[in-house]
Amino acid sequence: MRGKHDEDFYPSPSSPFLGDEAFIVNNKALVKAPQAVEGNSRTKQHPLNALAAATDKNIPRSLLCSRSQQRSITAARKKFVLAAIQEGHAHSQIARFLSLSPAAISKILSRNHSN
Repeated sequence: MRGKHDEDFYPSPSSPFLGDEAFIVNNKALVKAPQAVEGNSRTKQHPLNALAAATDKNIPRSLLCSRSQQRSITAARKKFVLAAIQEGHAHSQIARFLSLSPAAISKILSRNHSN
């Protein structure tokens, strides 16, 4: 069952999608480039980046967030977690930053608490 093509309801491919030229000119100010959008997570620094840089200057962030179990890296990771908790960051936020589970953060904290 095929119906007729209603030009008013289904415009032709050559007609503008957003409206006529006047509509586009009048509303051009509402359109923003992706770089101009405030709150874009790609343009903002993560709040834990500065803390990671200050924790241990000899260990880059890539190693701090890696799965390495080298003593110097795990010691720096522990120092970072303790400093981040001291600053009031949530376990889940720290875990996401370090690519660990929140349980791993809790384990680091519980091991430090027993010392």
